[in-house]
Amino acid sequence: MHLRQATADDWQLVRAIRLEALQSDAGVFGASHADAASRDESGWRDWTAGPGKAIFLLHDGDAVIGLTGVYTVSDDPASPGRKTAICIASYLQPPFRGRGLSRTFYETRIAWARDNGCHRVVTGHRLSNSASMRVNQSFGFQETHRIPRRWPDGVEELEVLYELRLVSE
Repeated sequence: MHLRQATADDWQLVRAIRLEALQSDAGVFGASHADAASRDESGWRDWTAGPGKAIFLLHDGDAVIGLTGVYTVSDDPASPGRKTAICIASYLQPPFRGRGLSRTFYETRIAWARDNGCHRVVTGHRLSNSASMRVNQSFGFQETHRIPRRWPDGVEELEVLYELRLVSE
């Protein structure tokens, strides 16, 4: 198995696995299948690659079995050097879960954040997503707060947000 950063030309691979994720596990993502399915080629190319973002595809041979992503935001427009990396869109096909592959996702996104000058990484999940909670905490992410949210599947449940400081203040 190998993980590689997608390019804009990989948009169809990214689209296929992302739509699969949103359809099979709608309850864990902040986006809906309907919204993603309506995105055109240009939208998918932009979502897949560009400045300040990376989508990674996990391959088992030639088959794409998962994806994960990260993008940056400026913490303060007056301080352009302070950036935060936000982890998004992690998905593994069910037969590949429970093998520690999500650790590879986290290692890759944290390394990407460091390489891109971020001072912290943030992530979040639904309160009931205990698998995400365990892996976040195993990497040293600290819970920062919880917010009420209506998820795309219509369920109201808290979102738990975390941060990992890469640079001490």
